[in-house]
Amino acid sequence: MSERSTQVAQLKSVLDNEKVKSRFFDVMNRQEAMQYMATIINEYSNNKSLLKCTPMSVIGASLISASLDLPINSNLGFAYLVPYGKKAQFQLGYKGFIQLALRTGKYKKINVVEVYKEQFKSFDRLSENLDADFTQAGKGDVIGYASYMELNTGFEKTTYWTIEEVKDHAMKYSQAYKKGFNSPWKTNFDAMAKKTVLKMMISKWGIMTTKMKQAQENDQKVFKDIDDGEYSDNPENAPREKTNTEKEFERKQKLDEESEDADYEEIDDENEDDLKDTPLGKGGK
Repeated sequence: MSERSTQVAQLKSVLDNEKVKSRFFDVMNRQEAMQYMATIINEYSNNKSLLKCTPMSVIGASLISASLDLPINSNLGFAYLVPYGKKAQFQLGYKGFIQLALRTGKYKKINVVEVYKEQFKSFDRLSENLDADFTQAGKGDVIGYASYMELNTGFEKTTYWTIEEVKDHAMKYSQAYKKGFNSPWKTNFDAMAKKTVLKMMISKWGIMTTKMKQAQENDQKVFKDIDDGEYSDNPENAPREKTNTEKEFERKQKLDEESEDADYEEIDDENEDDLKDTPLGKGGK
């Protein structure tokens, strides 16, 4: 048996453990969990660098993504398993941030794009007015990244970072980028730049639910084991100890979110019979 086959077999064996399975069953239904674990195996077996990581670290990082209900498929760009030596790191993609924001129902619009030299005219840092012609197709060099959001309340925010500012941020907060390691900053700079700009906008100006805070706190977390994670790549991302006031606020916020979910489920149950005779109830036929 090849080394690759041995590593994959070890991961499958760990995922077949009932205690490990139960961790996935806790955050999604059984069918979804089995499909999710199959995706983990596929990601693991198709990434030579990830094969160097221990199965338990891969599962630990994957559980974060599963708890956020985000696919771990690297081709989709919502979340990634990133090899960090023999340990796996959870990386949230910019699409994952957008997905979590839209689920809140609080965002009317949200987007992040590259800004090309031909498109850019000026940016006023005080008024945050970005003058750029986005009707033009992107050509030539990317000189920056812009993010925009509009809440249902009408509140709007635009942010713009030059490519130099993004690189300075990566140099300061990512050890992998600073040391020139093979990481998403090296293999997909645009995606990481978009994520950084979007993440900073949402964390500073957006509405943050419990899930979004969980995503931000666990982003770039490196796992030794299922429940043993650290911020090796970005130590400054490690959350500080919350005050009692903050803990109580988050507890109440979580209860409010659960109450809203229950209200939606009740409405869906009441309308289920009404939908049966509609095209939607008949599978769109």
